[in-house]
Amino acid sequence: MNLGTFNSNGSTIIFDIAANPATINGNTTFTNLQCTTAGKTLIFTRGTTQTVTGSLNFTGAALNAIIINDVGLGAVPKLTVQAGATRSISNVDVTNNDASDGLMLVAGGNSTLSGITTNWALSSTSLTYRWTGAVSTDWNTAGNWDIGLVPGANDKVIIPNTANQPVFAGAVTLDDLTINTGSTLSTAGNTVTVLEDIVLNGNLNAANSTIIVSGNISGNGVIEGTNPIVYCDGVIGAQTSPINTAITGIFILKVSGIEENSSISLKGSGSFSLEGDTPGFVFINGFKPYLGQTEIRNNLITNEAPMFNSFIRTPFVAVNPAVILPMTIVRVPVIAGQNSDLQSKLNLKNKKKKTA
Repeated sequence: MNLGTFNSNGSTIIFDIAANPATINGNTTFTNLQCTTAGKTLIFTRGTTQTVTGSLNFTGAALNAIIINDVGLGAVPKLTVQAGATRSISNVDVTNNDASDGLMLVAGGNSTLSGITTNWALSSTSLTYRWTGAVSTDWNTAGNWDIGLVPGANDKVIIPNTANQPVFAGAVTLDDLTINTGSTLSTAGNTVTVLEDIVLNGNLNAANSTIIVSGNISGNGVIEGTNPIVYCDGVIGAQTSPINTAITGIFILKVSGIEENSSISLKGSGSFSLEGDTPGFVFINGFKPYLGQTEIRNNLITNEAPMFNSFIRTPFVAVNPAVILPMTIVRVPVIAGQNSDLQSKLNLKNKKKKTA
């Protein structure tokens, strides 16, 4: 097509009929370009540029992809999707196509890329998205992201200091999250799941939200808000680099990791409650704030057999961390044939713990 002059005039060009390959010649500007016919072949001529200003929709089938390849001599054909345009791309097999002059083209589903596919990416790989806030504060608005798409569960996210700071509109799952100095991410009461780490140098407003982190939470930023809940498989802060807090209500924490004998290190205001077993020391404003940490945790850290096979804690709450309530420890003596479940749990914790 397009051996002469083509004026899209706001229309949608649709490629269908799978049995008939379509060859695109010349330099063309489309408003909307669409192919949703499984198995269709689109052939872009080398040395040409196709530009999309409105929407691009290439959607094949999981077992019958749309084939996008090239023909002729010269430079790899260009497919340029301009800023502000929408993209929906899945189940495509792309060979030799250059998208470098426009938005990144991210292909989902059972897509493949081969040859020279500049500025193309697969949604199954981890991409790094940077918040711009160009349109609004809405996390789910594609125009607020540098790639022009909303990040997904495989993606890493960086939140810089911008005029419009992001606010969640629902539950979010990410691979990795970095909140830069001067920036604020508001979870708006939603659940946030981070599959790796949170690097917190700005503010995380986690009011009435649950934050689930498979890695660590580090940095010198602030966790703020009312009644946040954090479940962390790694550690929160470090003794020499605590996470700052500005909490109203109760900050509920459950931490499974230990680094340099520490599991949690916080500095600031708020009330804190621990859930479950915490393998390392807990530091609040630089202090180990409740009784029994040193004696019992030293046994866990050095993997020595404790005199008592387990201990049971009531929730620890620090009200205005200057006033510390002690943790209650109930020691259970080792009695032959009894308390075996407690002994097994403690032995398992000893085997799994990290050492400094």
